[in-house]
Amino acid sequence: MHRFGSYQLLRIASRALDSCDRVVLILAGLHGDEIAGPLTLAQCLPAIVERAHWSGLGIILYPLVNPSGFDAGTRYNG
Repeated sequence: MHRFGSYQLLRIASRALDSCDRVVLILAGLHGDEIAGPLTLAQCLPAIVERAHWSGLGIILYPLVNPSGFDAGTRYNG
């Protein structure tokens, strides 16, 4: 039996998005049964953020957009 409770969506963003001319949006974990994206993003996050800031890019990151599906191991959300 899967549990589908209340899940919050985590958003990570650059501090000064208003001052950036270019912003990159990164989404991961759309399908809950495809875990490689969120896990790789978690592992590579420091390098991604460093590269974005070095390039003068703002960054908005949603590392897991389907937390209920990820938790249950199913493709779709609860």
